[in-house]
Amino acid sequence: DLSENELCEIGVRLGADVPYCIRGGTMLAEGIGEILTPLPPLPKMPIVLIKPTFGISTPAIYQQIDSVPIVHRPDTPALIAALDKGDIKSLASNMVNVMEEVSIKMHPVISDIKAKLMEKGALGALMSGSGPSVFALFESYEDAKKAAAPFKNKFFTYVGWTK
Repeated sequence: DLSENELCEIGVRLGADVPYCIRGGTMLAEGIGEILTPLPPLPKMPIVLIKPTFGISTPAIYQQIDSVPIVHRPDTPALIAALDKGDIKSLASNMVNVMEEVSIKMHPVISDIKAKLMEKGALGALMSGSGPSVFALFESYEDAKKAAAPFKNKFFTYVGWTK
């Protein structure tokens, strides 16, 4: 019988992502991820998810993040404006994950996956969290299926729609 807020207060002690998992939706996450502000939902569009067979230790990424120069940082106002307008191309071109710098040094295949998805017509491709999963946004479902095909026998591969 706990409220959503009470569940989030308990959940953040288990992990920074737990409040988001409780609330769901499109959110601006601040602090360690526990301060959540609802944003307009991502428009329905084709998405590809590629999960390599290896895992990455999130604590290992955080231990190394300060030793790597962060070249690209998210432009949060631009991302929010793109969501407000439903401007998928602007959203995709502004996607940034600062943890890629560390994760890609450890596993260059992440960069290869992103590049191949972009070559096959993705509007944008990005590593999710600390990795190693990569997602890509597409304008057409057919393009998404074609881009995902080369990965199917090597990695977990999903082609579907954003919600």
